[in-house]
Amino acid sequence: MLEIKNWNEIKRLSIEVISFEYDEIIYTRHTNPDGSIGGYVAATATVEETVFVYDNARVCGNARVCGNARVYDNARVYGNAYVYDNAYVYGNAYVSGNAYVYGNAYVYGNACVYGNARVCGNARVYDNARVYGNARVYGNARVCDNARVYGNAHVYDNAYVYGNARVYDNARVYGNAYVYDGKIKTMIKTIQIFRYCVSITEEFVFIGCQRFKIEDIKLITYKETKAIQHGITQAQFSILKKMVLLAIKY
Repeated sequence: MLEIKNWNEIKRLSIEVISFEYDEIIYTRHTNPDGSIGGYVAATATVEETVFVYDNARVCGNARVCGNARVYDNARVYGNAYVYDNAYVYGNAYVSGNAYVYGNAYVYGNACVYGNARVCGNARVYDNARVYGNARVYGNARVCDNARVYGNAHVYDNAYVYGNARVYDNARVYGNAYVYDGKIKTMIKTIQIFRYCVSITEEFVFIGCQRFKIEDIKLITYKETKAIQHGITQAQFSILKKMVLLAIKY
């Protein structure tokens, strides 16, 4: 068994090194469904053959990753965490403790989900957001920026929690509500355009997981919306932009 003294050493070694020990934990490199050699899985963790774990991602502790889930970039899934169905964990995100991420949920950026938290449905937790305790985020809800959702709080439906917002205890944020920096307001309009859920407030337009000021919508570019990552063509993006501008106007 090859023993690694510094995690960066593995980057200098050949991809042929499939099993090694680091900090008294035995890791193997995951073989992805397409046959590629992926990220790192501890001997104590469970990762099904249908799962993609790649880049520098790690699954360790007693964590489980199942179904069609994907864990990549520098993401970590550890503790007793469970990631399954079509969930994605990527960027520098962490899922740990007894947390579950499932359905079509995404956790990414520098976000962390831990404790007994649950993120599911089409929910998105990203940027520097934290969801923990017994909190639940589900439906089409979004939690982003430096927001915190914890305690027994639930955020669901089309709700957005962002900025430096704190949602906790037994609070419920749902419907078309959005909470930020101590303010609670309601979405003016929510529409579906191609693969994007577009939500319009008094100040912002949310396109998918991205937020833009209303006055900046005319200036946004194809690249800025990451449309290409969602299979949206340049022509479709032009239509999307026109439809968003019409929705704001009317």
